[in-house]
Amino acid sequence: RAARALRRLRAARRGGVRLRTVGRTLAALLLAQAALLGLWWGVERRRAAAPAGAGIPLDQPAPPLAAQRPDGHAALRPKGPLVLHVWATWCAPCVAELPSLLAYAAEGELPVWAVSVDDGWALVRRFFDGPIPAAVVRMHPKALPAALQVDRLPVSFVIDGADRLRLRLEGPRDWASGAVRAQVRAASMGRVSTGQVSPGRVSTGRPARAGGAPPRR
Repeated sequence: RAARALRRLRAARRGGVRLRTVGRTLAALLLAQAALLGLWWGVERRRAAAPAGAGIPLDQPAPPLAAQRPDGHAALRPKGPLVLHVWATWCAPCVAELPSLLAYAAEGELPVWAVSVDDGWALVRRFFDGPIPAAVVRMHPKALPAALQVDRLPVSFVIDGADRLRLRLEGPRDWASGAVRAQVRAASMGRVSTGQVSPGRVSTGRPARAGGAPPRR
């Protein structure tokens, strides 16, 4: 009887360890979903706000950036200036802006990282329904550097050749606009402008399937 009782006690302990492990895993998943839901709520809360206006000049060191390519490997940040754009498939203004941004990236005037904050590559692949453009990388929302203060989408940053943040562009832009390109080009060379620059008229063309649902709760 004593041996049987000891075996039952050991089994109960193992069960407790398994339950604690499952509990920790569920807690981590809930935290990740909460981060996505918080970002989505911030975007939706601001959709009725005023349209994008002038860019916000910056002059501070660029934070370390750790993004992922579609194959799961780390994305190597290009040397020199970089346009860092944060978007998601479930963000309607992002979807409207994306075609002109990807066209700008394909022209090669400046390197572009179009950073998706979707919950996994599967959503991004489903959105494009084909090859994912070379400019598209991914970060988990919680991996976005705090220094960027991303609380709305879309948002773009220009990093100059000295590795300093020079410009913040909140809201969608028409990346075919000469004024927008001139502002971005100047910021990439370290010239900070405080002048008013129109965001241009954003195309509503679709890169593939211009749709998307908010993150799963």
